[in-house]
Amino acid sequence: MQATLTRMVLPDHTCPFGVRAKEMLEAQGLGASRNKKMKELSKGMAQKVQLIASVVHRPEFVILDE
Repeated sequence: MQATLTRMVLPDHTCPFGVRAKEMLEAQGLGASRNKKMKELSKGMAQKVQLIASVVHRPEFVILDE
């Protein structure tokens, strides 16, 4: 079972980060694709979702690698 973008970024929509996740998806042009499955996205869109998922919880630092 594939998760939708919203579930990928934030599994629990009731937590305080739900609004932030929605705003971040919309800022990257993914708002309309919120209910799509990851496999339906282009590679670039999927990478944006993964980046949003890694920073939505405001970590102190993020290590990015190719």
